Amino acid sequence: MYLFGGLGKNPVLQGRMKRYELAVIRRAVGRVAKAVGTRRVIVTADRGFADVALFTLLNQLGLTFIIRVKTGTHVYFRGKWCKLGQLRFRGNERHRSFGALPYCETDF
Repeated sequence: MYLFGGLGKNPVLQGRMKRYELAVIRRAVGRVAKAVGTRRVIVTADRGFADVALFTLLNQLGLTFIIRVKTGTHVYFRGKWCKLGQLRFRGNERHRSFGALPYCETDF
């Protein structure tokens, strides 16, 4: 199930998420999770939704999420903070999963 995918350049959801926007997301995702169970919900979204407040909300709800982020996002990897774009693929990989990483050095 995909939630919030494909909304594109919705001006209401651009930039940092406001309290009311998070409340709408909490209500919508909460209802779906209640109906099918949190283990069956995976929230996916594009870069426009990459926001520390949203990540925090989804963690609080106990949901799994996959959200694209810009390459300039700082992540904690192998004992140091580095930009996501500096992490390289191994060999001829086209995709690489790092699992759950601490993110956003300025708002950890």
